[in-house]
Amino acid sequence: MSLIRASISLAVPATAASIFFPDSVGYVAGGTAVVFLFAKTCSRPLANHAELDKIPYSCSSPPKEQQLTLTTCLIPRPKLRIILDLGGIKLEQLATSIAMALGLRRIPRPISDIDDPIWTIPTTEAAQAALALCQKTAGPHRQWIVNHCLRTFRFGAAVAEQLGTVYDEEVLFVASLLHDLAWTEPFDRDDLDFELLGAQAARDFCIHHGMSEHKSNVIHEMIALHTSPHILGLPEYAPEIRLVSQGAGMDVAGLFCEEISSETKLTVVKEHPRLNFKKCCCALMADHARRKPDTHMAVSCQMGFLTAIRMGPFDE
Repeated sequence: MSLIRASISLAVPATAASIFFPDSVGYVAGGTAVVFLFAKTCSRPLANHAELDKIPYSCSSPPKEQQLTLTTCLIPRPKLRIILDLGGIKLEQLATSIAMALGLRRIPRPISDIDDPIWTIPTTEAAQAALALCQKTAGPHRQWIVNHCLRTFRFGAAVAEQLGTVYDEEVLFVASLLHDLAWTEPFDRDDLDFELLGAQAARDFCIHHGMSEHKSNVIHEMIALHTSPHILGLPEYAPEIRLVSQGAGMDVAGLFCEEISSETKLTVVKEHPRLNFKKCCCALMADHARRKPDTHMAVSCQMGFLTAIRMGPFDE
């Protein structure tokens, strides 16, 4: 069903949003709830990529093997919404710190051991093949991409542990390792969004390596939507889709950093060094934006996303 959004947009701390706007639909960006008030007559919100009929599902325990409508188009978000995304980081970090100090929110468990059970790396054929493909496409001169993908998995798993989210470990690992597949040749081609190119290649890879069509479709959506934080507040998306977006967002620009402890972040970075990540990532994204000016990533770069990366909480 078509949806008409009201013209009111508010950036408020996530904790406050749940209290003051319980009937609204929103998303979390940098830990800040950006709330969009919808007409009461609407039956469901539409994701900001294409008019797709999304079916509620969970990769971990789906009631049935349902056919998913795959994302085939990404529509760049309005510029105001991007500004709210980036500007909300510090606001929510402050709100979260206050909530923890007042005992209104559980303090994240510090994890100092990289072998902690929450980070168990799957030993399935598909998982090991995904790691090998990530290493092969990155090559010896782009090890920073491999480390970023591994940090994405570990950050996503740590967020899940903190929030008590049940998820499929194999699905999260494979999607994390392949979510930036189209940053590199031979998958970086045409003028399509790198998220969509990577999603298509990853889905084919998963099916080839014996994963079910359902899981392969979920991984497609995880990669296609990992740069679309508005999905985080929409209940029809599987938890794995949210986790890869949170893990990648945390590593790239410090989004959602308040969800895990500083000790946990240090543990992950020590195991998978950043290797001058900020400089390398910004150069690669700027190149993509220059070559593909009509893509979702290009609009984000125009609105200051590269500055957000450079100002992120990590040293490099």
